[in-house]
Amino acid sequence: APTITDNSPTTASPGEKFEFNATVKDDTDNASDLAVYVIWSHGKEGGNQSMTIASGNYFIKDVVLDRSIENLTYHIYASDQWGNSVTTSIKTVTVVDSEAPKIIMNKFGPSFDVLPNSFTFNATVTDNVDVSDVYIEYWYPNSENITADMDYKGNNYYEKVIIPENSPDRVYCVIYANDTSGNTNDTMNATADCNGPYTGFVAMPITFNGTNSHDLDGSIVDYSWNFGDQTTSNGTSPSTEHTYYSSGNYTVKLTVTDDDGNTGCDSTYVLVYQLIKIEPSDDTKNEIEQTYNLTLDELFYCYDSDGDGVADTFADPNNVLTAVHTGHVNVSGDILFLLSIDDSSIPEFFWNTTNDTITPIRYRQGVINETIINEDEEKATVHATVNKSDDWLFIEVSDIYPDASLTVKTGDRTISEDRIWRKNSKIYIFDDPETEYQFIFEGIYPKLTSPTFSPADSGMINEDSTTITITYNVPVKITYAAFGDLIVNQDLVTTDNIVFTYTPPGYLEDGWYIFDVDAQALRGNGYDSSEVNYYYTAYALPPEKSFIETNLTWILTGAGIAILVVIVIMIRTKKITLDDFIYIKNKKILPFFRPLIIGPVSVHVDDNRIHKAEFYVDGKLKETLTKPPFLWKWNETTFLKHTMETKVYDSEGNHSSSGEMEFYIFNSSKLFK
Repeated sequence: APTITDNSPTTASPGEKFEFNATVKDDTDNASDLAVYVIWSHGKEGGNQSMTIASGNYFIKDVVLDRSIENLTYHIYASDQWGNSVTTSIKTVTVVDSEAPKIIMNKFGPSFDVLPNSFTFNATVTDNVDVSDVYIEYWYPNSENITADMDYKGNNYYEKVIIPENSPDRVYCVIYANDTSGNTNDTMNATADCNGPYTGFVAMPITFNGTNSHDLDGSIVDYSWNFGDQTTSNGTSPSTEHTYYSSGNYTVKLTVTDDDGNTGCDSTYVLVYQLIKIEPSDDTKNEIEQTYNLTLDELFYCYDSDGDGVADTFADPNNVLTAVHTGHVNVSGDILFLLSIDDSSIPEFFWNTTNDTITPIRYRQGVINETIINEDEEKATVHATVNKSDDWLFIEVSDIYPDASLTVKTGDRTISEDRIWRKNSKIYIFDDPETEYQFIFEGIYPKLTSPTFSPADSGMINEDSTTITITYNVPVKITYAAFGDLIVNQDLVTTDNIVFTYTPPGYLEDGWYIFDVDAQALRGNGYDSSEVNYYYTAYALPPEKSFIETNLTWILTGAGIAILVVIVIMIRTKKITLDDFIYIKNKKILPFFRPLIIGPVSVHVDDNRIHKAEFYVDGKLKETLTKPPFLWKWNETTFLKHTMETKVYDSEGNHSSSGEMEFYIFNSSKLFK
């Protein structure tokens, strides 16, 4: 039979990987002919799993233990190809939890947009077993230290909203977390955040940003950077610049120190690329100097700033030439830079970096001849002309819709986006000489955005703050507004259709109210629906009721008596038959000049010769009964004049009808059940 030498560790950590390993040998079989299994159990995890050969006769199996501090138990089984087998005794591994909970801050500091004068602290707290409790100790100027449990929100998320007295600018705190094994952690140490990763180029400064670093119980007094190239810097500013002089991948570390001497560390990396310069030839440099009467002591150049293999940035160490655009211009695969001599928006020539040539550019101002506006599509087409030229043109036209998207066409061509620039309310185009251009603006009206409310959402309405101000970015028409159950469209006040105010009545019930506002932009198709919540506190007495409101019950009673008097007079002046009555739920109550039924109608056909009965209302069949009792009740919600007819049949098919009877009815199925 095989022999097993167990090499597995004797201790383990909950929720972590554990490796079973054993040396298994056989006197006749190779290791590949052996079947080796580990049978294990830990908390809710376990199984009978095959072990694999790592090398030689060394077998291993990796498992992840349960998040439990119960001991791990297991035994190992091995058999050869002849059926000979061996099993070890059950072994126990001690599971020890020495890992403290992890605290990751998600939000901290003022939350005035959620609740006035509030500070919110929330964190994700995890543990390899279980978190037992999380609490916060907080304080602010002129206050005692206060301790409170953090509120558990689910999914390892804990939060505390604090509303301090006296409206301080800051609330300081320390958050503590304990697990079921007694391990503890807190947020006393400052937290470093060096952002990243970063990219840059050799000999070009790179800015490193540590502004997301924080200290909950004090302030950071030092930011120490290690740039990974044997250079460091430190200071009180969270951001710094550094220049690398060789390409490579560098590890950057930030260590922050707070006013209590506690520290925190974070690291990232920066990829530094070799800066490849493209320079003009001496002939090109000399041509520029002679043509434009310049002196260039050093060669200007361009380089690739984003690593995509295409030069996109121009530089002149002489500070004489300036590119009038960002990026590059691509014309049929050639990379160009349009260069100005006097640092203006108008170039004198362009440098073709692909074939190292310069070409003069003619500046022209376009003349707008016609503007066509389509209100429904929020679109405008501007037709402009320029004077003919044999040189490349740099065309300037007023940008009448600077926030709209722009397409420029000439003839059947569309000008490439990298040859169009918009700045300072001007449009500039670089193009072969043409004379007519179309500037197509889409989205010519500013997009309607959600308004700002003052007070903000979750604010308060009371005697110190009675009015709500709603501010839009464009003129609008309010199509709907409601404060709680009150429809208040007509109560909003404005002088410019941008800023609206509304003052709720001062005598509503105290509590939370939803303020809904829907708005339609006056120009374009923009529409917005927004809502905020306010806590309302009454600050005025309701107005006194009018005479009618006070005496409404007596007025209605008098009107009822008057109606009955009218009915009696009508009865005495008309011929009344026995069928002309007021019925209430099929009971005769009072003679009337027409059958008047209040409530449901019941029809009962009592004749033992009847085989089938049909009941009609307004000529439509409502019910068919084929066995006694032939009793039908009509209890639909209905009012005013109707007709009713009953048809009966005997077993031989003979039938008879009551004829249509005209009556008036007032019935609510909910009222008369």
